[in-house]
Amino acid sequence: MKELEEKFENFLFHIDDYVETLIENAQRIGFELNFSLQSLINLEKYLIQKK
Repeated sequence: MKELEEKFENFLFHIDDYVETLIENAQRIGFELNFSLQSLINLEKYLIQKK
């Protein structure tokens, strides 16, 4: 249980970096992610393309 808590704390600590990296990678291939509703559609398209 302690290991799971540590992994979760680590995830929370780094979540801003993960989101920033996701946004940068999406923008490199033409998907604008800016936390708007349209951005959710772009995020979906980006994730489908990455699959």
